[in-house]
Amino acid sequence: MEYYNETGEEAILVLLDGEKAYDRQDHKFMIQLLEHIGYDGFTLEAIKAMYNQVEARMILNGEMTDAITIEGGVRQGCPLSCYLYIIMVETLAERIRSNPKIVGVTEPETKTKTKVSLFADDTSGLLVGMKSVQELRKVIRTFEQATGAKLNDDKTFMIALGGMRKKIENLDLKSLGINFDFMPSEGNDTLEILLEMTSNKTKQWNKAYIN
Repeated sequence: MEYYNETGEEAILVLLDGEKAYDRQDHKFMIQLLEHIGYDGFTLEAIKAMYNQVEARMILNGEMTDAITIEGGVRQGCPLSCYLYIIMVETLAERIRSNPKIVGVTEPETKTKTKVSLFADDTSGLLVGMKSVQELRKVIRTFEQATGAKLNDDKTFMIALGGMRKKIENLDLKSLGINFDFMPSEGNDTLEILLEMTSNKTKQWNKAYIN
């Protein structure tokens, strides 16, 4: 980020936020994906046993409800859930990497192109140009339809870097079909930007009643 702000080259950092990431994994897609990438034998059958024909019942007003079929989500607290989520979200990353219409940034030292960065359930796009952002949105929509995932537009932001900061005032994001909000970066300090984002999130806690 400092490099682009110092040199004035244009870039956009897209910080994606998945809505209830663990709860929205489609079981059918997950099993088909595991089969596609080569899982078989005991491992695959064990996962199928955990997620095929899952049902739940609730106690409502003292009475047990009828069985409800659970078709999505991975088990909270299960050590396998993190890996199942990573495998699923990697399909999104691969679609982004392989899409020629999405242009990534060039790392100044290695000169390699980088389009996407993944860490746990955090996904970031490192892009050049609004056309890349538009194409990223299309890829995400396809991913949502296939997997049951849902992007939280209200918590997804774009940070303008370098020369892009001067252009954002003239951009009409609605006409571009993009729901993300820009968070312009002032100055060259990455820590300052991250602190600002953290502060904005914590301020939202004041609106919630916590007992």
